[in-house]
Amino acid sequence: REVARRVRRFTKDKCLFFVLSDGAPSAWGYSGDAAIRDTRAAVTEVTKTGFSPVQIAINNSHDPALMFDHYVVFDNMDTLPRQLGKIVRQAILKNATKTTM
Repeated sequence: REVARRVRRFTKDKCLFFVLSDGAPSAWGYSGDAAIRDTRAAVTEVTKTGFSPVQIAINNSHDPALMFDHYVVFDNMDTLPRQLGKIVRQAILKNATKTTM
């Protein structure tokens, strides 16, 4: 949410928003199902403002589909470019058909 707010200070254009993570939302007092639901809510919020979030999950701990509409599990460097290209295309096309707030 914070990164999206900062980007919006510079542009109102639609943006691809890459999230590179281990797929385990976690901080002091922030983990488990509640953190997964909050991450899903954050993804929904930034999508409504014109971002197309794409998660690149490295050694994911949780199912990325619980949090992201568009994601790639980075487990094989040989297939990553093709997988990433496909998911980026889907994210762009989905966002292109929506209007921003």
